[in-house]
Amino acid sequence: MIRLRPTGHQNNPALPPSPAASLPELVRLIGRGSYGEVWLARRPDQTFCAVKIIRRQRFEDARPYEREFLGIQKFAPLSRSYDSQLRILEVGRDDREEFFFYVMELADDEQDGRAIHPERYTPRTLRSELRRRGRLPREECLEIGLALSATLENLHQNGLIHRDVKPSNVVFVEGVPKLADIGLVTDSDVSVSFVGTEGFIPPEGPGSPQADIYSLGKVLYEISTGNDRQTFPELPTSLVESSDGQQFLELNTIIARCCQGDPRQRYPSARHLYSDLAALRRGRSVRLKRALGRQAMVAGCTLAIGLVCFGLAELYFNFNLPTPLEKLVVFRQGKVRPTAVAMHPVAPKPDTPALSFPSRSSSATRNQLDLTSFYNARLDSAWHSDDARLTLEKFPAGLLRLGNTSFDARGLIQLSGRELAGRRQTFPERVAGIPVGLKARRIHFLHGTVWPAREGTHLADYAIGYADEQQHVFPIVYGLDVRDWNVGSDPKTQVGRGMTAWSTWQKPFAFRIFTSIWTNPVPELEIVSLDFASRMEASAPFLIAITVE
Repeated sequence: MIRLRPTGHQNNPALPPSPAASLPELVRLIGRGSYGEVWLARRPDQTFCAVKIIRRQRFEDARPYEREFLGIQKFAPLSRSYDSQLRILEVGRDDREEFFFYVMELADDEQDGRAIHPERYTPRTLRSELRRRGRLPREECLEIGLALSATLENLHQNGLIHRDVKPSNVVFVEGVPKLADIGLVTDSDVSVSFVGTEGFIPPEGPGSPQADIYSLGKVLYEISTGNDRQTFPELPTSLVESSDGQQFLELNTIIARCCQGDPRQRYPSARHLYSDLAALRRGRSVRLKRALGRQAMVAGCTLAIGLVCFGLAELYFNFNLPTPLEKLVVFRQGKVRPTAVAMHPVAPKPDTPALSFPSRSSSATRNQLDLTSFYNARLDSAWHSDDARLTLEKFPAGLLRLGNTSFDARGLIQLSGRELAGRRQTFPERVAGIPVGLKARRIHFLHGTVWPAREGTHLADYAIGYADEQQHVFPIVYGLDVRDWNVGSDPKTQVGRGMTAWSTWQKPFAFRIFTSIWTNPVPELEIVSLDFASRMEASAPFLIAITVE
């Protein structure tokens, strides 16, 4: 147990307690909240960090205190797995003195960035940026929105919620916006006390993923307009009538959907919000997309009625294309499921030797899916290029552990894309019927893509099929789940929801592989099989391994 020694000043939080040997040196009090205080601290290697101390005496009873501690314990490993999260470096507790604490990375200084001067250090937050600069440029608002929506998606996919998203709880670390006040993070399926900040709390109250999306919408409103959130939905006339007015109205369309009073009218998930922000950054019109969507819905209903009249309604449903966003598609019992394209690996040319792969380890379990019959490329071959150096020969093929997950990784499934097709590379657009036969809370995908793409490009889908003929479509998005496997083609390191699971240096190249986690919305149902389908963008996705949890 990591402890702070009592000093006789336990009732005065302005006087730092004497630290135990393993706790960073507490330098100066820099913040105070309802449940504790935040300290600027110095680690043994002389680098600075932040320490938050949560005291039991601040709570009316033990239950919310324990809930906060369990929440931070659950969040700590997640925070170190994703670049977009504020990292928790250490968690400690002293039951005798009735407090717990956690050590986290330090926000940039408001004036000096990473040059920290303890006597004048002030954390750089989104609130301080607003005070200093007023409303922020549209492009900067989009970047902040993308980073924070990816952060919320990470939390929500792991069963956590934030509960108090607001500008003062957004800090910058090396210029990257991250959500702070992590002590408010808790499980999404527990009853919590009413916390939050007036104006950022939705009508139904805080404590749900939809409430977090509402709060983020209010943050985007403040930073894009310079208005107080209490004035929403008022817009500055000068901004609307400016030369950038139409671009601002595009962003405001997204904000307005986030801040709908009825949670059913908001974005169904942070991933959907991220998708619209990414589309806007790529120059696409969200307002036009929304208008076309409404027209398509009307046209679809009209078509469906017409098909029913001609006895062809079944045909309509069989050829209904999947949405590019994550969606649960329900097929009625007794209906014919959409026809799957033949998706097994393309047969080799007559003069091409049959591929062989390492044998599956006897220690592998059913949870590590056996993809041997679906592999269409070897890890140690230049499967998509004439350059013999472009291989994953250094990847430790076999049963291996990456992070907290074991994978059976002995080959790869390469799907086609426009670049590959243009080079006459014969890879399938879709691979279907990968057997699962298990119930699952989560599915871990070990995957990547070849060739870069624009941020937010929808590259592929995993279609998860249940025993009752439901199907869940899990989209793979560039910048959110994966980046180009060749670091030289895309030097950016952060992905919004996934994480870099493995990387290597093969002079003169650096390569990497990513993992993404899908959380099952209906874990009580058996998953029969899954499909892997390309969206035929220039960047071509590949899959190495799947583990069911």
